[in-house]
Amino acid sequence: MRDAMKKLKVWGSIFAILAVSAVLAARFYGQGEASYQEYRTAKIQKGNIRSVVTSSGTVNPLNTVSVGSQISGNVKEIFVDYNSIVEKGQVIAIIDDSEYAAHVEQAKAKVRLTESQMLEREKDIISAQADVMSAEASLQSATASLNLAKLQHERSKRLADMKMVSNAELDTTLANLVKSQGAVEVAQAKVQTAKAKYQRILVGKKGIEAQMADKKAALMLTEVKLKYCTIISPISGVVISRNVDVGQTVAATLSSPTLFSIAEDLSRMQLEVDVSESDIGQIKQLQNVEFTVDAFPEKKFKAVVKQVRNTPTNIQNVVTYKVIASVVNDQQLLRPGMTANVTIETAKVDDVFKVPNSAIRFKPPEDSKKGQQAKSRK
Repeated sequence: MRDAMKKLKVWGSIFAILAVSAVLAARFYGQGEASYQEYRTAKIQKGNIRSVVTSSGTVNPLNTVSVGSQISGNVKEIFVDYNSIVEKGQVIAIIDDSEYAAHVEQAKAKVRLTESQMLEREKDIISAQADVMSAEASLQSATASLNLAKLQHERSKRLADMKMVSNAELDTTLANLVKSQGAVEVAQAKVQTAKAKYQRILVGKKGIEAQMADKKAALMLTEVKLKYCTIISPISGVVISRNVDVGQTVAATLSSPTLFSIAEDLSRMQLEVDVSESDIGQIKQLQNVEFTVDAFPEKKFKAVVKQVRNTPTNIQNVVTYKVIASVVNDQQLLRPGMTANVTIETAKVDDVFKVPNSAIRFKPPEDSKKGQQAKSRK
């Protein structure tokens, strides 16, 4: 029942349009005068109606990496060419490494020399530690002798007061006491000297340790530069450009020179479309895209809107925005840089009655307009 009502409404709308068209025709061609007009007819059909935005764009890889060199030198070997398929970590070229290898050996020799100096300092430290221990032992012995001399002198002094020893013996114990005191002072000086020597050697060891760190850092730097002589692919993909030949000198100064350009996985690409500011408001993510390229004018390729970028581009006061659409290129027909004629579907209605736009428009011919104008003047 509802379907019948809908059909009645549709046919009623169509008849209303035809009636309005007839009234308009009567106004322009009626008023008692016969007028012959030619009409075109079209069938009312059921189908799909869609709204689209057309523009142009460029087919590009998802990711393109420029492979350069961080060092200068002559290109010794090249292992890839245009359209070569490479894997991540694959060696694609070698720069002459003889100079950098020599720098590595020189840095290693300096490290070994510093290591030998470190070993000598460690031996000196052990010897200085032994000297400190010996000086401290001598100090302990001199201190013991001093204590004994003090006891002997005190005993002789008491006995001399009792007139039991002679003054000569008392003088002898006093002399031994003074001598022991001097020996203690000498031993203390030797301990201080030995400790000062030990500290000096420790400071020297720290200086050599700093030199060792510097030499090892220099060795690491030369090894890194030697490693840079081997150019490897940072990604898996296809070589789309090669800018060097064997024997060519590469000069890495302020910027790294580009040796190769590698495109990542050409089976998945992206379409970069410039859309005018008047149409950009209709573009949304996941909208369907159709496009053709000059290489295959009869083939329609499919894509899906992935991103609408907010960065404007102003060329001669014409503002456009970049729309990115993802493309599946399993057949490898699309190549980087191809120009595409793009149609973006912004709206679509399926399974509706449709008539040509001219069915709801009326434009009288020029002679009828002139006739009406002449009648109005009368």
